[in-house]
Amino acid sequence: MIHYINIKKLHPHPNNPRKNLGDLFGLMASIQESGIEVPIIVVPGTGDKTDEYTIVEGHRRHAAALKLDITEIPSIIADYDEITQLAKMIEINNHRKDIDKVDEAEHYQLMLDLGATYKEIKKKTNVSEPVIRSRVKMLETFGREALEKVQDRPIKFEDYDKLYQIEGKELRDKVLESIGTNNFNQELQRAISAEKTEKLKAQIIEKLSAFADELETRQTDFKPVRYFANSESGLDSVVDFGRPDEANTREYAFVVENWGVQLYKQILESDQAAEPEAPKKNKIRSRAP
Repeated sequence: MIHYINIKKLHPHPNNPRKNLGDLFGLMASIQESGIEVPIIVVPGTGDKTDEYTIVEGHRRHAAALKLDITEIPSIIADYDEITQLAKMIEINNHRKDIDKVDEAEHYQLMLDLGATYKEIKKKTNVSEPVIRSRVKMLETFGREALEKVQDRPIKFEDYDKLYQIEGKELRDKVLESIGTNNFNQELQRAISAEKTEKLKAQIIEKLSAFADELETRQTDFKPVRYFANSESGLDSVVDFGRPDEANTREYAFVVENWGVQLYKQILESDQAAEPEAPKKNKIRSRAP
């Protein structure tokens, strides 16, 4: 049933995902010529005013009518719960390119907070479950403030998925700043490589810590034993090296450097005694002429 409702009693939905209603001039010309041919859809109540209405579908028609000083708008009053209202607005707008994807993600999260399941949201919005989960994860991972800083760039949602390869939040947020730019893939790979290197370094340190102490700098009473690079081959070398038999009789230590870990062992008096003496040079006496 169509009701003609006073325009002053119609209010935009506070959670409408389409914040930018776009150019209304064409729509206004159509309304001037033919009137509002398709009724808007509203639900009873707005805020604390039970005798007024909240728009679910038809925000552009409502905005155009306001500009044309139209006093009544044909409306269909629907009995939608909060979840269905959100779903209807997403379903109406999800094909538009100017929809704020952050707002869209927040809509999905709000529906989840209201008790909807992913399957229910999929059914109500006609949006696939993987897309819904991707949007929600994006919002949970990065937050609205960080996403709004980059949302005007030409970003594919697959690029957000690539960022999940970075485990550290601080580093991931740093690479997010380059998303949608020519440097993104380079920054992404650099971050992934840096994390991998740090993991390998941590594993090397863990292996060496089983028999050696970490030092900030080399001590004079220690001599170098072996260098282990921050790489898979470096880790393999540590495993192969194992725990030295003499670790029970002398101290071992290591120093963490930029590209790897240097292992040292304590210099004992017995080491110095065991060192062979340098051969003495025979002095050749010159003969007198």
